[in-house]
Amino acid sequence: MEEHVEAVPVPEAVPPPPLPPPSPPRSVRGRDLLMGVGILWAVELLLGLGLVGIVGGHVENAGPVAVFACTALGLGITALVSWHFVCRKYGRTLVDGFAIRPVGRRTAVISVLTGLGGAVVGVGLLILFGTGKSFMDRLMADPTGFALMMPLVLSGPIIEETYYRGFLFPVLRKKLGAGAALFLVTVWFGASHAVQVAGDWVALPVIVAMGLVWTLLRHRSESLVPSMVSHWTYNAVLFAVSIVWRIAGG
Repeated sequence: MEEHVEAVPVPEAVPPPPLPPPSPPRSVRGRDLLMGVGILWAVELLLGLGLVGIVGGHVENAGPVAVFACTALGLGITALVSWHFVCRKYGRTLVDGFAIRPVGRRTAVISVLTGLGGAVVGVGLLILFGTGKSFMDRLMADPTGFALMMPLVLSGPIIEETYYRGFLFPVLRKKLGAGAALFLVTVWFGASHAVQVAGDWVALPVIVAMGLVWTLLRHRSESLVPSMVSHWTYNAVLFAVSIVWRIAGG
């Protein structure tokens, strides 16, 4: 008599769970830096050519409205490009992407004092050795130019810090090392301000020195807050001095 053997059902093969999408890298890549810088250099070139075209080939004749429009547009695009390559592309917030981290009281005090001290040194050198004939001096001498430059002077430090110390410096430090990154960002920052001080070059060494100080603050604190605070303090003090100088009839 045959024994009945009950067939055992074969379990269906269960597909493996899908692999999670690869997480984005935690640091901005070198090619992002190259793309961002290339875009901004192209924009600056177009804006410069546009300004030259408006004033008939003589930049020194540029009026405050034209300079304000070009500068504001350049700063806006700089902020947008920096945000795209640091935050949007990697799914980060502004705080995380640009390392806007709180710092201790000591670092905060140092940030304010370096900005104040740099401004005092800069004003002193300009009084002793300045010609008062720089491109920025000419713009600020005009009442319209003075009013238009105020929002740029006070908002510029925030945007410049996100670009130089929030975007460029971390990538260059990772690729080239801290020393090379400090040197490159400092020189880069100073060169970008050469047009502003053309005709009164005594201000340029101060700008370069402050660029080094702000980059060091970013490097040592691992936060963008100290350089932002110091840079804003520097600009605010210089602008306050210019207001007092105008009131006094200087």
